[in-house]
Amino acid sequence: MTILKLPIISIAMCSCKSIYLSIFILLFITYNGYSQNIRNTIIKDLTTNNRDGVLHDFIDFNGKTYLLIGDLVQEVPGKFDYKSKYQFAVIDTLTRQWSIIKEDTTRFSLFSAKGKFYPSESNYFYFTEQIHNITHVWLSSGTSAGTRKLLSTDYGFMGFAGETFYFYKKVQDNSDDFNIYKLTKDSNGLVLVATIPILQVQTFYAGKEKIYFFSWAYLNGNYGPAIGYFHSIDANGTLVTFHSSPWSGNFGFIGEVNNKLVFHADSTFSTNGTAGSSTLIAPRRLIDCCMQEGYKVKDKLYFIGDARLWKTDGTSANTAIVDNNYGAQLLRLNMGDEYFYTGGIYSGNIQLWKTNGGVNTKIRDSLAVKSFAVSPDSSFAYFGDDKGQLWKYQKGTTTSNRINTDFLKITKLKFIGKDLLILGELKNSTIGAQLYFYKNNLLTLYRTINPNTKASGISNLKLVDKHLFCVVNGDLIVTQGEAENTISIPDIKYINSSSDYMRKNDSVFTVFNAQEIGEINLRSRTYTTKAPYLTNSYYDKIFRVNQHVLLMYDKDIVEYNQNTNTSSVIKNFDNGIYYPDKSILFNNELYFFRNSADNLELWKTDGTSNGTILLKDFGNSLSQETKNLGSYIVNNTLIMYLIIAGESYLWKTNGTPAGTESVVKIPDAYKRAITMVSDGKNLYFTLIDIIDRFGYLSLYRTNNSLTGIELLQTVRELDQAEAFCSCANAIYFFTTYPNLFWKYDIASNTLTTLETFANINFFKNPICLNNTLWIPMAEWDEAQRDFIYVSDLNTGQSKRIKHALLRIGSDFERADMFVLNNSIIYKSTDPKYGGELFWAGLCESNNQRNSVSVTGSYYHTGAVSSTEKINQPTAVNLFSPKNIILQPGFEAKNGANFYAAIKQCE
Repeated sequence: MTILKLPIISIAMCSCKSIYLSIFILLFITYNGYSQNIRNTIIKDLTTNNRDGVLHDFIDFNGKTYLLIGDLVQEVPGKFDYKSKYQFAVIDTLTRQWSIIKEDTTRFSLFSAKGKFYPSESNYFYFTEQIHNITHVWLSSGTSAGTRKLLSTDYGFMGFAGETFYFYKKVQDNSDDFNIYKLTKDSNGLVLVATIPILQVQTFYAGKEKIYFFSWAYLNGNYGPAIGYFHSIDANGTLVTFHSSPWSGNFGFIGEVNNKLVFHADSTFSTNGTAGSSTLIAPRRLIDCCMQEGYKVKDKLYFIGDARLWKTDGTSANTAIVDNNYGAQLLRLNMGDEYFYTGGIYSGNIQLWKTNGGVNTKIRDSLAVKSFAVSPDSSFAYFGDDKGQLWKYQKGTTTSNRINTDFLKITKLKFIGKDLLILGELKNSTIGAQLYFYKNNLLTLYRTINPNTKASGISNLKLVDKHLFCVVNGDLIVTQGEAENTISIPDIKYINSSSDYMRKNDSVFTVFNAQEIGEINLRSRTYTTKAPYLTNSYYDKIFRVNQHVLLMYDKDIVEYNQNTNTSSVIKNFDNGIYYPDKSILFNNELYFFRNSADNLELWKTDGTSNGTILLKDFGNSLSQETKNLGSYIVNNTLIMYLIIAGESYLWKTNGTPAGTESVVKIPDAYKRAITMVSDGKNLYFTLIDIIDRFGYLSLYRTNNSLTGIELLQTVRELDQAEAFCSCANAIYFFTTYPNLFWKYDIASNTLTTLETFANINFFKNPICLNNTLWIPMAEWDEAQRDFIYVSDLNTGQSKRIKHALLRIGSDFERADMFVLNNSIIYKSTDPKYGGELFWAGLCESNNQRNSVSVTGSYYHTGAVSSTEKINQPTAVNLFSPKNIILQPGFEAKNGANFYAAIKQCE
């Protein structure tokens, strides 16, 4: 008999035979306050670096430099929400004083935003913010009082010309006609200037006084050959069609020069914008793809055609190649008579060049310019290259000198008076890309324009043997849930986002760099690269089959021997393994499909060469639609949902060729099953059938003998079901248009609607946890707020959870939610705070523990009294906000793990 007296955990007269306890005293606090019924806490903050500053544009005006700054985040007090923020700022050229003139907020993410200044010939200027499909137009005299928003609109933005902004929108959704609108500083909103009857409006170019655009329409109704039309429009509403030609899909505008517009269709032309005025200047289309607008230097327009540098004055006689070397790129930079460009962009040696239009001079090899700035007197220029190096060029010379700075990357350069302003990130920096001044060979930090945390990528989340793995900035994070059970293994090699992990004792095996086998030791927190597999085949998956470590490549199955540190091919498939991600472990064997000529075959392996056998050849089926849509374990049988030669089937196998047979050919339907779910006994799925011209959702399941299927329920006029889940003797799923959440009760054979989600545009498969469903969702509004919807199946009550200001993530991340140790783990990549791992679950309101425990973490709302039994290899983590008393009868067997601490459920 053992009696322990502890300040927070009491074991009173406990008969603990062969007891093995791991009890850590963490905290001695008594909580008497409110305890949530759902807990949601951060396991690990995965981000430390600041987000880069995003500087969209500059403009010089009245002795000051104005800036447009994006990618900022503003908290919404008291709500689980944030707004994206845009700043309009100014730097005084003489004093370097920084001021924020205006801030604009929106619920839309600014990561895809654009900002641009537009100069005016008067004592003001314009700027725009384009955020998703919304354009905001501002007018400013350079002061806060003199800055006002003229318009916010979701109409298509065409451009700015002649002190006028132009927009377009379809007259009606089902119409081919477009309205064109204008906006000036004096107009009260948008003013209609023209209606144009065309099918598609595309590609705009803002000239000095006109907006140019082209459209196309089919010659024969709604199909066949099409013709393209080039148009111009001015502030008076004068709409001119000045050119047409058969549409090839590669029309575009090069630029204006000498009161002419240069453009390309089937050939290259110039026009003064009047009807019938297009003139051929080159007998072929010089620009095929990836077009850059030209750059005007004095009376010449420089542009890239056939990946070479050209110039034109708008006439055929003066249109010619400047540099015939392949791989040129414009730099939109000139110093009077000197114009700069790069060459060799498709080679390993990108060079910086200059030209006066007749003589071309190479300045430096291996200089890929990404940013540049010319001094106010045009006597010298700075260049930032793709390696983060800063260079200085003196006008009239043929040399450039590297400046001794230590940038990782340089994004923008701009002279503020005589001083160089740099938006860049220093090597080994923890603050991201911010603003620096360079003067007299001295670099100083000027301003951190973005204080938000960089949302570092949290990738490759995988759940393996009660451990969750993920990769963050080259570190491997391994957790069992609580922060104290989370370790970090730094500086591991590259793990591909599709890589799997396989745990064996204290070691975890994965594949580095797509081919090298690596071992990660959880106890020592180290990794080592093991034997590389020398093959042209690339890794797809890793499995533990019996005691074998198997790697599935696209054509080979390879065994890695941990003892001898060698790898060997146990089976080669010349035509490749088919859908490796559909492979599944069943009864300690790995089942997979392979190609054989035009045949699809089902195979299995026990991890040995002799144990790798063919179960079924499905015949000559690959010439038509054939694929495996999913494998499910039903009543100790492996069921496969297959499309074979365009037909839908359920097949089953018991692991023998004779026991691999068809269950049923699924009835033809208007829409196939998207997914299926097993409750362990049967397999459930839906089809959309057309009955009397109406669509019916039909719910089916396999019969108990797995020899066929049976129809359960039919509901009229619903779209296909998705996001299935089996929980508490029921099947749950969603249907869309409208978004309905359904429950099929297995015992009573009833199908009911639980809830309608009118404003939800995203949901993923529910996760079942202790008679609750946890569903990732996102609202259909401008904020697109993400949350986890938790539904209590016993009471019918529901609750949204989300840690303050944090999001579940973007579309491709929202499904990363796992059940681990009686809890939910999910990741968040929030624009304000970066990346975090979260640990959520239910708070236990029953504080009496008197049964045989299962592995998990249990957070109680009050004082705990326990007589539970913890058997090998069960691991129990027990928490209470007050105290934990282990009563007589409590028992933890040898080999079991028991951890207890005082912790609030929150």
